[in-house]
Amino acid sequence: MLKEFVEKIEGLSEAALLPQVINLDQGNNSIAYWWNPAEQMMAVTELKRPARHHSVTTLASLAGAYARYRTDAPSVWVSLTGIVVQADDGQDDFRRDQIGLKVVPSPLFTTLEKIPSDQEQLINCLRHDFKLSNITPESFELAIANLRWETSDIAENQLGTVRSTMGRSITAEVKSQGDIPPEISVTFSPFPALVEEIDFAVTVDCSVTINAKGRTISVRPYPGSLDIAKAKSVEALRRKVTELLEADETKVFAGTP
Repeated sequence: MLKEFVEKIEGLSEAALLPQVINLDQGNNSIAYWWNPAEQMMAVTELKRPARHHSVTTLASLAGAYARYRTDAPSVWVSLTGIVVQADDGQDDFRRDQIGLKVVPSPLFTTLEKIPSDQEQLINCLRHDFKLSNITPESFELAIANLRWETSDIAENQLGTVRSTMGRSITAEVKSQGDIPPEISVTFSPFPALVEEIDFAVTVDCSVTINAKGRTISVRPYPGSLDIAKAKSVEALRRKVTELLEADETKVFAGTP
């Protein structure tokens, strides 16, 4: 019994010599004060707390979270696939509240890069993938559906003093080709899930080429037109976010942090 009591006293004595946290500044949670009884010294430690990540699903919720967590030094980053708010970007030595909104760009950005050239597949693509877009001229889908391919054999005689030969070639013709425009314009919302919150559309111009021999219809965006449409989409979203957050435009960036 006496032995246990002595051991307990010794344990308390050893514990009393261990460094202890003293809360001297209740208004600043980023600093901890340590008192070391053994050395009779005070130490100060800066606490780096883990970042907090908040996810929202609408622009309205993003604005609400921004108002709740923002500090004097926020930054906002806008890209084609998401919006990230660093609520306290100027306090690198303290906690960062990060608010994120995942943005799903229109699948038409991808579809326009690989439009099928087969007639049947192209018609299905126009009726399904381009359902939520506007194509100019409006008669383009019908013109593609009415397109008819024809081939014919032509005999050619070659007569010579020594021998005569008979050759055959095939020529391809297209009926209703005159109804196919040389180019089309595709207009669509770049952010379908946010269409109720951001009223903006982009237009991509495409060339249309008919290959009668291969029986293909090539629809291709003009060089650089997709990149321009994506850049315009990001800028429109950036302006909308700046407006909703009532933020300093110089602190709302196009890109990722």
